[in-house]
Amino acid sequence: SSDVCSSDLGLLEPISTSNLICPFGAKVASVHRQPGDAVKAGDQLVSLDMSQIDGELRDLENRFVEARRVEREIAEWSSGRDVANARRNVDRTRADLEMARTNAVGTQKLFERGVVSETERRTAISAAANLESQLTAAEEDLAAIMKRGDKDSLTVARNALANIEGELNRKRSTRARALLVAPHDGVVLRPTQPSEPPLVAGRNVGEGELLMRIGRLDGFAVRSSVDENEVLQIRVGQPVVVTGAAYPGIQLRGEVSVVNAQAAGAMGSARFEIETAIRQIPPEVHQKLLLGMSADASIEVYANN
Repeated sequence: SSDVCSSDLGLLEPISTSNLICPFGAKVASVHRQPGDAVKAGDQLVSLDMSQIDGELRDLENRFVEARRVEREIAEWSSGRDVANARRNVDRTRADLEMARTNAVGTQKLFERGVVSETERRTAISAAANLESQLTAAEEDLAAIMKRGDKDSLTVARNALANIEGELNRKRSTRARALLVAPHDGVVLRPTQPSEPPLVAGRNVGEGELLMRIGRLDGFAVRSSVDENEVLQIRVGQPVVVTGAAYPGIQLRGEVSVVNAQAAGAMGSARFEIETAIRQIPPEVHQKLLLGMSADASIEVYANN
């Protein structure tokens, strides 16, 4: 024998649902399916205006190209054109200085012999002194230019490149999720709240916003409730028979999948929500069932031999 507990009237609902989430802020370009439409896995549901994210991608690609150019330039800095020019300037100034010093020594000797004037002697000494100052400045310039390619500068450039590359890859990944398709066979469900704005072309939608819900129809769920005096007899896994006025003579067999641990309702009329899962439905029966049809759930709560 067995005891049967009957819940209040429920409805046939999808066995599970999937949410279609907007991957980035955009404007809706077109809506390909409406609530109540049957869909197959891979069917396109919504198209988004890609102009904004494509513009952001182009900007990031430009920044990435520039950051990569800077990183390569710094990595090869010691053999680059700026360093080579600075080194040539140092070498040229050093050679000019050696010649000026030699000329100053020779002029000094000629002056001591009375061959040249004091003015010529001073001019030769002044030329050497000027070139000494120019060599010091050239060496300082070379050191400053070399510093632009030192280890710290290379670290900064590589970090900047890595940051932009990461940002670019994330944006590309987001862009790749722009193809909003049905994740599985099922039906587009109606909004759960009547106040939800309709999804139409031209509407602005935000990142993370729920666009559609797709219900799986390879099974059904029935949400109903039982009295507080009966809920303690009900366990997950207990067999359930579901019948309905719209499908006379058909008994759908399932099992309890959820027993809510918190009551709903006012004091004195507390009821506990339960959920029945119906997973095995013959095709000839399935075609007679539609979402939203009423469902009576009878739960087998006790049996003995």
